[in-house]
Amino acid sequence: MEKTFKRCLLERMPPIMHQPLIQFIITGLLWLGTSGQSVRFTVSSVSSVSVPIGSDATLYCNRVPEMNAENMEINWFRTSYIPYVHMYNRGAEDKSKQMAQFANRTKLLKQNITRGGMALLIRKVTIKDLGKYYCYFESDDHHGKATVELKGTVIGSVPNVSYTELNGFVVCESYGWFPQPYVIWTDSARNPLNSSWTEVLREDDLFGVTSVIPVIPGSNITCTVTNYITESRQSSALIPEIYTEIKPSPESCNWYFYIIIIISCVLIICMVLLCIFYLWKKAQERKCSAETALPPENEILWERGLCGA
Repeated sequence: MEKTFKRCLLERMPPIMHQPLIQFIITGLLWLGTSGQSVRFTVSSVSSVSVPIGSDATLYCNRVPEMNAENMEINWFRTSYIPYVHMYNRGAEDKSKQMAQFANRTKLLKQNITRGGMALLIRKVTIKDLGKYYCYFESDDHHGKATVELKGTVIGSVPNVSYTELNGFVVCESYGWFPQPYVIWTDSARNPLNSSWTEVLREDDLFGVTSVIPVIPGSNITCTVTNYITESRQSSALIPEIYTEIKPSPESCNWYFYIIIIISCVLIICMVLLCIFYLWKKAQERKCSAETALPPENEILWERGLCGA
């Protein structure tokens, strides 16, 4: 039909248009207009798309320059061309070799296909869906590919900030994050503080984090758990009054214990010395009492104070 259209158009042209050079130019223009698929092109897309896990995601790509892509092959795939995520082949969708994890979860949005655009809708995104996707356009004599990365996030629980009475540490805990979060401690002036240690746990593809910092009396302490993709964060703070309830740390308790032991030893020694002195004094008094019964010639010694010597 295309050849018939060209022939009819050429036959109806004025005689002057039947010159060989003019006919060659007109034929070339008609061929370009009806065979746009042969034009070299590139494929473009945004670098990444971020969505909350469990929501729908739309990945966009289009050919440049804009041109009708209805008669092209367009394939969305991941690590390999087959099995694919979703295939469009010259007017028809093909799901015969679709990846099992995407069954009944994908849809091609073809509203802009006449301008070279084709979007892929993925329903209820899971953590396993995250990663790179390739959008591949192919015409009869040319092809191009673009890459888009699908990122997903889960915002975890509001951090639970508490303190331990025995060692004087403040503890921050938060669970249910994706990807792995990180913890920032700040004081009342928003100055960063160094934590003593931070532990990250992973369960069912989600992350939990626990961080510990020593108590700083007289200052609010804020724990912020942050997701690096969306910078979403949840924070909790301790008020200064809570520190009055915190007991001394183990190091302080050890010093108190040593001081008590030393004082106790000194008191015991003093008591022993007092007992010895008391017993010695009593012995001396009994001795002197016994000497009062001596003959008269010994009274002179008593008067001279030799008895008590």
